[in-house]
Amino acid sequence: WSRPSNGLMENTKKYMVRLRSQDKAVPGSTNERVQDFTFTYDNEAPNTSLTLPVNGAFYSSLNTISGGSSDNIDVSTVVLSIRQVGGNWYDGVSAFNQGSEVWFGAKGSTNSWNYTNIPWATNNQYIVKSSATDVASNVQVLYSSATFTFDASTPTAVITKPIVARSKALSTTNSPLRGTAADNSQGGLSRVEMRVQRLNPTPQWYWMPSGEDFNSGSGESAWFAVSSTEPVGAPDWTKWYVSSTSIEQDLVSGGEYEFNVRAIDRTGAYSLVYSTKTTIYDKTAPETALTFPTSGSSVYVSSLTVITGSMEDLPINPLSSGTVANVWVQLRRFDTGK
Repeated sequence: WSRPSNGLMENTKKYMVRLRSQDKAVPGSTNERVQDFTFTYDNEAPNTSLTLPVNGAFYSSLNTISGGSSDNIDVSTVVLSIRQVGGNWYDGVSAFNQGSEVWFGAKGSTNSWNYTNIPWATNNQYIVKSSATDVASNVQVLYSSATFTFDASTPTAVITKPIVARSKALSTTNSPLRGTAADNSQGGLSRVEMRVQRLNPTPQWYWMPSGEDFNSGSGESAWFAVSSTEPVGAPDWTKWYVSSTSIEQDLVSGGEYEFNVRAIDRTGAYSLVYSTKTTIYDKTAPETALTFPTSGSSVYVSSLTVITGSMEDLPINPLSSGTVANVWVQLRRFDTGK
């Protein structure tokens, strides 16, 4: 005999099978054996879910992968499969050394499973899959999966401009602060941040983007995001700049300023070392005066073997007046105009 076809069975309903047996003794035996068997019919497949990792996410550490499962009756087992993209499958023990897919059992409970101590390698992508089987031996039809990037490295950022000790233009459209940043090939930059500190004149405060002024001693609250336009349409902060008239209008000519920059990658990791540039902002032109010959329309000299004068570069102390590299003299004849 066989049970009714699936079309006659109703999912999640309980059924009882009664068996009665009788031997062939003549006259008929009065000893009959009756047995009852009860079962639940279940043709619905279970499902699993992945809590960690999140699909498309970036991680600098991932000690545990986890998830859950569900079924209309009950889940019996949850199994996992992990592959390094472009590489091998995890053996379920300690290494990614299998050339074909390996399914291994999850830990914890079926409705809240986990697995720990997987040897992720930095700068790689991984695919994690999960599948469940219920108590009726129904297997999950489409496994759950998540692809993520593991990046345990830290990004870097460098200031490439200004490169001189004195600068007459900083953070303007024509002369922006510039630099580069980098992360490993599988990772990616989330943003680049800068802060500006006034070293002289004191107090040595930071420029605050919220108030647009040098008015805070808190360096951690002074960071602001720089701009990135390369590549066009898809900025990735590998080349960045700062163009802000708000910063420049708060700079004092002759003042000394320090610029720090740091990068943040998509795992949330920060640069371990800040890139730093110190420069004196100088937008004041030097001044000269003529000592000999003296200035005036009625000045006469019988010989002119030497021309002398004085020079000063403002502002003066306590700010930095800098050093003048050259002084030029121009002579002109009024009668010829040459």
